[in-house]
Amino acid sequence: MDVRLLRSSTIATEAVTKSQFITPLSLDIDEITQLFDEIVLTPEETLTLEALQIIEPKIERIASIGPEKYGSNSRILNTRIVGARGGFRVKVSDQKQPIPIGSMGEGIWRILALAIALVSAEGGVLLVDEIDTGLHFSTMSDMWKLIWKTAKKLDVQVFATTHNSDCWSSLADVIKSEG
Repeated sequence: MDVRLLRSSTIATEAVTKSQFITPLSLDIDEITQLFDEIVLTPEETLTLEALQIIEPKIERIASIGPEKYGSNSRILNTRIVGARGGFRVKVSDQKQPIPIGSMGEGIWRILALAIALVSAEGGVLLVDEIDTGLHFSTMSDMWKLIWKTAKKLDVQVFATTHNSDCWSSLADVIKSEG
């Protein structure tokens, strides 16, 4: 089955269920921009920002700057800002100007994808292959807390794979402390 089809498909049951799928490569820029644009100026945008603050508390705001939002003559298209991880900028408390989210590392991008996919799957299912990809072992507990709390709040059933013992051990710790 085509991964893109699975990412945006619905699962047929008695009622239609929302679903999201994240590969180890995360979501591509077009997918994440589209999902983010659907939650801008909603409470889900706030949840997404709070998720990013788990990894980097200095993040104050986030904005999508996907290439489709600018004409083909835009200078931003000629920079590294619009690349594999460049469709978003963040306002960080110790910086005067917004910076590309890609400059903050792979972990921020992964948390952004997880948070946006979670809120987009409200009342449905989130499937994540190799959930720990791009995340430092020290952020595993925070990542699981984000998923645990958000999934409970939004009624999302999460299925995730990992080969990383730090990852599943962190999940067990979160379950014990939240249980």
